[in-house]
This record gives sequence, structure tokens and C-alpha cells, in this order.
Amino acid sequence: MSEQSQAAPADMLQKLLSEGLSKEEEKVALETCVKSKPGAALSLLLILLDQKHRYRAKAVESDKANAELYKTLQEPPWHPAAFIRFLGGGDRALVAAGGRRFSVVLGPGIEAQSLRCGRNVMLNANQNVLINVGDDVPQPGAVAEFSRFHGAHRAVLRGHADEEVVVDLAADLIETGLASGDVLLYDRDNCLALERVENRHRTTGLLEELPLDVRIEQLGGLDDVFGELVTEVTLHLFHPELVERYKLKPTKGALFCGPPGTGKTSLLQALGEYLKRTTGADVKVFVVRPGIHRSMWFGVSEQRIRELFREAKEAAEADNSYVLVFFDDMDHLGSRDHRLSGEVDARLLPCFLQEIDNIRTGRLLLFGATNREDLLDEALLRPGRFGKIFRFSRPNRRQAREILARYVTDLPVYQNGQTHDEAIRALIEGALAAIYSPNGELATIGTLTFRDGSRRPLMSSQLLSGAFIADAVEQAKRRGCFRAMDGNPGEITAEDLLSAIDRELASIAERLKPGPALQQMLNLPQDLDVVRVELSRNQKTPRKFEYLKE
Repeated sequence: MSEQSQAAPADMLQKLLSEGLSKEEEKVALETCVKSKPGAALSLLLILLDQKHRYRAKAVESDKANAELYKTLQEPPWHPAAFIRFLGGGDRALVAAGGRRFSVVLGPGIEAQSLRCGRNVMLNANQNVLINVGDDVPQPGAVAEFSRFHGAHRAVLRGHADEEVVVDLAADLIETGLASGDVLLYDRDNCLALERVENRHRTTGLLEELPLDVRIEQLGGLDDVFGELVTEVTLHLFHPELVERYKLKPTKGALFCGPPGTGKTSLLQALGEYLKRTTGADVKVFVVRPGIHRSMWFGVSEQRIRELFREAKEAAEADNSYVLVFFDDMDHLGSRDHRLSGEVDARLLPCFLQEIDNIRTGRLLLFGATNREDLLDEALLRPGRFGKIFRFSRPNRRQAREILARYVTDLPVYQNGQTHDEAIRALIEGALAAIYSPNGELATIGTLTFRDGSRRPLMSSQLLSGAFIADAVEQAKRRGCFRAMDGNPGEITAEDLLSAIDRELASIAERLKPGPALQQMLNLPQDLDVVRVELSRNQKTPRKFEYLKE
């Protein structure tokens, strides 16, 4: 064998022992050596056996070192943190702890798929290795209102003092979905939203849906106002293209001003029923009771204002509904002048005005009712807000006739030889004559004395309202029912109705005292200051109308 042929296996053996070959190259080198020099196989096996034991010893030593390292990592204290996201190629994690954020490596045995934003994790004593995935235990924190998303995984929250903060969102929150106004628990130090919490203010019934069980045919004396109101609302709700074509200034609603009991709430219910019946649209009427949005806690009243507007907008957007929101006793919203209304009202009204201006849907209209128009802030009355005002006055004789007719037409009345229709007309005209005729039995209640010494009779018609008439008819019906229950004739007589009206007037008369309330109730000029109310008789002793039975 030549020297060159002897050198080839030797070189190959040298390469094989150098550990610089790949697995396939080592296999080829081994076969070459064995074929060229079979006697070297035993020596080669001994060498490989020696390497195997050396590697095993190194592995044992390495495992021991790793065990020592793992033991060191597991030594207390552990530091709780919150996982945010992976960095780089996924071998490092961004975590938040103690109001700061930093990058750590994943410890042994940590599965990447178990880590989600917001998950509790544990760091080693040096806070540089993520060594454990913590349990999802309830976390403490502050609460704030979700305002809007800021990117795919972050959001803007609004606190009680209207401060805004950008936070990361836990994965569970993103998956379940968020809506404006949701209340979230968040870690203020780490700027991380953790979970949704129950909004205690949503359970207070800020919006109460009114049943649409009143028709305009059931209301008397309001046909003129109703016709104008229907035209106005139909234009802005159902014909926005005409508003734009004629360049009309869009309105957000209207105001109902007038004494109590004149049908302001009932008229809005009748409006909703009429629109739903004639257009086939889904019309809803909500009422906001006076003072329900107020709270003793700083900032909560403003939050409730935003909440009720949010609910109204959501109701209007759901299933293409048309929503009418009715604010009862609108003057309770207060004034921006804290000297007149207080600090809460001074903050509340600007928030209310801002929410009105932020309405962008054409399916939502606002309505307010007040019996103290003089207390309304001028900002509410400007065009574009509650610029349209519908004024309700106390019923005159014609309107009172219509109201009475709506309530007594179908009742069993004492006919005295007349037809039913004739008896009804006689009953109504007799009551109207007693109230509106100058010498009527119930026309005058007493006398008002003013500061300048002048005197003026106090007329019953100045206290009349639709609610007053409805209650008087209800009392008359009760008297007829009680007689029928005792086996006597139960027809309603003129004496029943007039006695009921007299009792209602007596009840009101007992409450008449000089002051702003009386001034407003009688709609007196500001320069007429009432100093004395003299009643024409003892109002606790009802009149007798027995002669009306003849």
C-alpha cells in the first residue's frame, strides 16, 4: 500500500475525532476508516466509548448546575407582575410591576401560549426572569369609564374628575367587547385595564320608558298645540332631507311651559302613540324624573348626565328606533350661576348643554317641561337646543268643555226625563256655568290684596287644569259607586260633580299663601306683590247643591 493510500484513512480518522463533521460526514468517515483498515475498528470503538463517557459526565455536571440555577431562581422572594406582551422573537416578555415596565426572559417550563395580556405572573428575586404563571385572582385597583379605543390593544379611560388616561387592555376585555360608558377596573400604577365591573349608576333608572297608552282623542283642549307639535316633530324626525334642502337649523327638541296638570306629559305620550300608529315606526318615549341624576359625590352627577344621554343614543340606534326623551321639571337642572343655584348646579348645566350639542343622531329628540319658565337658563332656550317653546295655559271655557266631555260622555248620569246626550250636555254646561259665569256658585274663591292696597277677586278659572277636572270627575264617579253599592240609584248627578269640584277648590285654597309660589301659580306680573289672601268662605265646609236635583 502506498504512503498516499495509508494517509487517506489517517486523515479521515483525524477528521472523525476532531468533532468538526456533520452526522452524515461522520458516518462516511467511519465507513471509510473501517473498510481501509479493519484492524483500527477496535481502537476507534474505544475512542468513541471514551468520548461517550466524557459527554455523559459533562451532561450530569450541566444538569447539576441547571438544578442549582433553578433552585436559585425559585428562592424567595418572588415578585408579582402583570404580563403585557412578547418582545423580539417571543423569547422575552414585557411585564409591569410597581409602576414601571421592563423586559424579562422566560424561565424554564414556561409555555408561551399560557401568557395573555393582563395575566398575573411571578418574577425571580432579581426580577429578570419570569419563573411562574400566577393564578387569575381578583385584583384591586381604581375604576374608570371606558371612553374609546386607542389602537387595537389600548383604550382611553375617563376618571371621576374627567381626567383621561391611556391604558393597555387585558385580553379578556378585548374578546368580550367594550362599549362607551362601561366601567372598568384598572391598575393605576401599571396603566393596565383588568376587568369590567358593575356600574352601580345604571341601576338607578335614569331613563324610564313611558307606556304609549294615551291617544290625542282622550285629551281635551290640546288639539291646537298637538297639531303644531306633530308638524314640527314629523319634519325633523322623518323628513331630514327637507330640513337640509331648505337649510333649516336642526333642532334637538322643544320645551313645554305651563302650570302643573295642564297635560304636558300626557301630550308627549299621545305624540309617541300617534307617530307609532301613523308611521309604523318604532317610537319610544322615555322620561327623566326630576333630581334622579343628582348625587352627593363630586363628579357623579355629571357622570349620570353622560350616562342617560348614552342610554338614549343607544336606544335610538337600536333597531332604527325613534326616541323622545322627556325631562320633567326642567328647571331642576339649575343655573350656571352658583350664587343662585349652588356649586353642583353650576357644574351640572354646562355638562348637560355639552351632551345636547354632542347629539349626532337624527332619531333622538329631547323635550323638557317646566312650570317655572323664569328659572330656565338662557342657554337652554337658544336655537338648536330647546328653541321651540310650546306654552300651555289654564283651560278656558271652550277647552274645559272639551275636557269634561272626554271624561263624562260614557258615564251613567241622572237624566231627569232627558236623553242621555241631553243629560250629559246639561251636566257639563251646569259645571261650566258654576265656574266661568260671573255670578256662578264656584266662580269666586276669595280676594287678593296687593302691596299697593289694590284688591282683585281670585277666580276659580285661575286654578283650573286638566288634572283638576279629571280628579273632580273621579270623585263624582266614586259618589255614584258608593250609592249603587248601598242599593240606591247610582247615576251621577250635577250635585255630585259640583260638590267634587268644590272640594278640589277647597283643597287648593287651603294651600294659598302669599309668596313666589302663589305668584307663579296665578301667573301674576312681577310688580304685583300679594300680601293677603282672603277666602270668601270657610273652605272646610263644602257647599250644598241639593237644588240641582229638582
